[in-house]
Amino acid sequence: MMVGRAVSLKVEKGPAEPKEVVLEVRGLTVRSETGQAVVDNIDLDVHSGEVVCVAGVQGNGQTELTQAILGLQHFVTGSAKLKGEELV
Repeated sequence: MMVGRAVSLKVEKGPAEPKEVVLEVRGLTVRSETGQAVVDNIDLDVHSGEVVCVAGVQGNGQTELTQAILGLQHFVTGSAKLKGEELV
């Protein structure tokens, strides 16, 4: 009655069909100014059409990971490529 129609609580969809990799992260490590690894050897593939969320409690490295991929971190090793173009 709330939405004015019958509501199905079952989602009908087929299996996932991953497309090409658009973001490829390999061996990404971010170190603090003191040398402590705050992101340690991350490998990640994001396919076209995917929605990816990085979550964690404050201080678990999600901010540093995002900043490293965007090129905003200074102490970074590894690689990140967007559609084959090196970001890091």
